[in-house]
Amino acid sequence: MRYILALGSNLEDKRSFLRKGVEYLSNLGTVIMESSIYETSPVGMEDGTENFFNSIIVLEAEIDPEIMIVRIKEFEKKAGRSLVNSHMRPRELDIDIIFADNMIINTPALTIPHPRLEKRKFVLAPLAEILPEQTHPITGKTIIELLDKLNTEEEIRIVKAEGIDPA
Repeated sequence: MRYILALGSNLEDKRSFLRKGVEYLSNLGTVIMESSIYETSPVGMEDGTENFFNSIIVLEAEIDPEIMIVRIKEFEKKAGRSLVNSHMRPRELDIDIIFADNMIINTPALTIPHPRLEKRKFVLAPLAEILPEQTHPITGKTIIELLDKLNTEEEIRIVKAEGIDPA
């Protein structure tokens, strides 16, 4: 199964947390693509919140999505993230499943495609870098089409081209 995963961090050594996330995920499958690292403004968070580093990876893994999300949440907790009321708070590491093949899943534990990806420049920009023609399985629009129609004040810039440095 081909997963498209979004990684983000806005605490301490952000690049190190992203690297640890990629290392962990590579133990679950094979990382076949990585976007550059983007620095993005913290959308919907309190003033003074540190900017995020974000990236996208494509992972080939023979793991069911319901098991994948459990493993991701376990690793986020191990990396220091509080999983209670953590949606709009700073975090060491956040890993979201954006797509899993062309599956559509809507359960209490998991929604794929990610329900807010169309409103998130910090997901669409790095995804458009590596997979601009990827099609959203519900809307039928490509990632580049979704990015082009996005109207946001979100600031974003590349801080590291060509993926995350190895340790």
